[in-house]
Amino acid sequence: MIKDKIKYLIKDIKKRNMNEFMKTFRVSSNQALNTKFVRNQFSIEELIELCDELDVSLQIKDNKTRRILITFDKEDLKKDS
Repeated sequence: MIKDKIKYLIKDIKKRNMNEFMKTFRVSSNQALNTKFVRNQFSIEELIELCDELDVSLQIKDNKTRRILITFDKEDLKKDS
């Protein structure tokens, strides 16, 4: 289901081609990208980078209050100094 939602976001909502995101998903071929989706293997870092490239947010929201508790963005990928 995760892979289906990612594909839906990329292809249907943002109207982009899956192959544009090979670098984001750290793969070097279409076959490797397909394998990643078949295996449903996505790191949080990859999802943050994908969201950044698509100009969307990755957030954790409280289901009761509907309040956004945490938003992940490109800044979270920076190494601690």
